[in-house]
Amino acid sequence: MIQLIWGLLNLILSLFFLLTCFRALKLVRERWGIFSAIIFTFGLLSFCSRPLGQPLNKENVINRWTFTPDSSIIKNTSQSTTLTLEKNLIANYNLELTYGTHKNSQTKVPVKVWAFTSGFVMGTQWRPEFVSVTPEKNGFHYLVNGVYEWKLLGVSLYSQVKTYKGFVAV
Repeated sequence: MIQLIWGLLNLILSLFFLLTCFRALKLVRERWGIFSAIIFTFGLLSFCSRPLGQPLNKENVINRWTFTPDSSIIKNTSQSTTLTLEKNLIANYNLELTYGTHKNSQTKVPVKVWAFTSGFVMGTQWRPEFVSVTPEKNGFHYLVNGVYEWKLLGVSLYSQVKTYKGFVAV
């Protein structure tokens, strides 16, 4: 419930900020002219841009871990399963595990893991920092460590460490 309230607070403050920017733009145009208003607009838009060379969706690049190269897996034996690590009112924190049969040992081994969030996530961000997957006889033990950040208008106000561990049967 607190995530929903926090997201709505962020939405309201973002809309208020946009309204304030439009009012300021109108004031700048009336007081100093159209050229100053254009410079002001480009200045505001520069805060919204991302640095050159940075991926468009860097979270999806960072949140992937590879454990076993594809060349070590028997072809057509790879399978995936998605685990829900935490489920709250508005969002889910998930782990997708891809596993396959190893060529040499003929046992199931983890190939790749992808940690992701689904749902309404305005004002919060979950950043997985470490993922460990250990094969067992009937499945895999997993451990996921990450940081959950509470943000207000994009500025981190509070960070907390989250740890998820469990067993998935395959």
